[in-house]
Amino acid sequence: MKKNVLTAFIFSIYSIISFAQPLFKSNFNAMTANIDISGQDGWTNNSSTYGCGLCVGIGCINSDVVAKNMSYPNYSTDSLAVRISDNQDCFGHAFSSVITSGSFYFSFIINVDSADATPQDFMRFLSEGAFNTMLRVRTNSGGASSFYLSLADNGGLFGTNNTSGLAFNTNHLIVIKYEFISGPANNIVSVFINPNVLLAPPVPALSFVCSSEGFGSIDRFGVRTNASSGIPGAWLGGFVVDTVWNNLATPSMIGELVQAYSISPNPCNDQLNIKSNHAEFVYSLYSTLGAEVLKGRAYQSNVSIEVSSLAKGIYLLSLTDAKDNPLGVKKISIN
Repeated sequence: MKKNVLTAFIFSIYSIISFAQPLFKSNFNAMTANIDISGQDGWTNNSSTYGCGLCVGIGCINSDVVAKNMSYPNYSTDSLAVRISDNQDCFGHAFSSVITSGSFYFSFIINVDSADATPQDFMRFLSEGAFNTMLRVRTNSGGASSFYLSLADNGGLFGTNNTSGLAFNTNHLIVIKYEFISGPANNIVSVFINPNVLLAPPVPALSFVCSSEGFGSIDRFGVRTNASSGIPGAWLGGFVVDTVWNNLATPSMIGELVQAYSISPNPCNDQLNIKSNHAEFVYSLYSTLGAEVLKGRAYQSNVSIEVSSLAKGIYLLSLTDAKDNPLGVKKISIN
């Protein structure tokens, strides 16, 4: 089991290094704080494009970008977010392409400080129009200190599609997998709560089959806050949409991981020197096909390994601590 997890970790890192383009990735750190999110980084509240409706009526406010730490391990380092609550404009964003088959992952960070006992959905997956809903997401009050997520398909029947309780005032990583299955009312929705996106997907916290689908595609999503009540008080950020699980992690996380050790020389010929900040660690060298070609355990922070017998090419060097927790992965070239 541990080797399977490690292998998943190795190839998750390799996929990140390849820098595949996501269907959508927000860039909150490049936005301007204290103004409406609409008009920034492709976001809009214009329902004739990819938004869901302007802010109208007495007392309504814009959905502003604000300063908020939205960091999450191996996923986000955002220091800005969008603040949502009742009676705001309804904003959204397009995907880079229309999805009609296969599956995709939709991930985001949410930090909730209040949730309504009679909620309305605050987020929708949409099909080529502002009002063609494929999936609805809402928060329900879990008491004085917690909330839970509830999801519904096109029909809007939330039923028992609920997650377990999540703490208020905490950054939570939510990953929703939407899978298109041929035939009517067969699409599958799975929800992952606070996963490590550098590892293989865990068992979902929630999974259900859509009983009503309505439309055959998804190409955008909207954050629906133009309701007078039922919208959570929350910060949202770190949106990523991709067809590959491991691409949800940001490429910058590679830099954080490899700080756990240094490698020299790279490229190398005969010998590879590893310097770690751990007194004991395990090193493994993998071919790009996934074969483990070298493995050892070091009982000091510095170690030199002989690689002259290996074929020239690119390898992936993985380090784990004494308890097999991943420390980092780096591409190695042997000349």
